[in-house]
Amino acid sequence: MVPIPTRLLTFQRITTTMTSNSKSDSYALAQTILAGIDKHLSGSASLLIGGQPYTPATLKAVYQAFIAAVTATAPLKGQWHQAVIAEQAALSVMQTATKGLKTYLVSNYGTGAVSVFTDFGLSAPKPTGKTTAKTKADAVELRLQTRKARHTMGKKQKADIHGSEVAADTATVPAVATAAPAQGGSAQASAPSAPAAAVTPTK
Repeated sequence: MVPIPTRLLTFQRITTTMTSNSKSDSYALAQTILAGIDKHLSGSASLLIGGQPYTPATLKAVYQAFIAAVTATAPLKGQWHQAVIAEQAALSVMQTATKGLKTYLVSNYGTGAVSVFTDFGLSAPKPTGKTTAKTKADAVELRLQTRKARHTMGKKQKADIHGSEVAADTATVPAVATAAPAQGGSAQASAPSAPAAAVTPTK
């Protein structure tokens, strides 16, 4: 079979049309060109197309090969779609079986058998215990104690704090600061000395 040339015709317009059309359009074009060869080029002994020599028969073989290829891929496309549907169905069945297998492993080995689940490529399920009322109450108490230790206030508690309270707390600070030096003062401080006695002049 003659190899398919990169350019079958010298006209760029025809080449662009062949490459831009869909497969169905190209299929119809190939059939039309075959009819055109039979009508106009069948009497030619040799044809120089795209720099390569052709006879009417070898030129027709190029288009006939394309038509044959399209005809062969048409049923394969349908088979591919059927294969995809079968694959998706098999995946669904596998996922259901895997879920059941995991339940079986839990029933027979327990949730703590991590190595067993790993051997199957599965992750061990996390233990899910029921939360009792006592557990909830303990959690609330622990949360309140944590907030108290951290001096955490909520929105309502923050809203109850006003500027007057802050000012009152701040006013006490200088008094403490003033009293501090008296506590740390030196022991050398003493009471005022008595006035000296008057001296009587002698006669």
